[in-house]
Amino acid sequence: KAGKTVEGRLIDAVGAMEGQQFKEAMSILEGILSVDPTSDAAYYYLGLCHLYNRNVKEAQTALKKAAELDPGNY
Repeated sequence: KAGKTVEGRLIDAVGAMEGQQFKEAMSILEGILSVDPTSDAAYYYLGLCHLYNRNVKEAQTALKKAAELDPGNY
């Protein structure tokens, strides 16, 4: 959404996930990554969305990218 910070949009995505609106969350997260491809949090939550949708390969890819961007975050 226009005018929102990356952090604000991450909060929106997590809220959508909590409401089991995974397509909406994924759309928000992909939008974040289009402007900030270094957002490890966006990759992490995108990976979780893929897991909820049983897209294991996509989940592994996103979670691996999150870990590469922030290897100290367990």
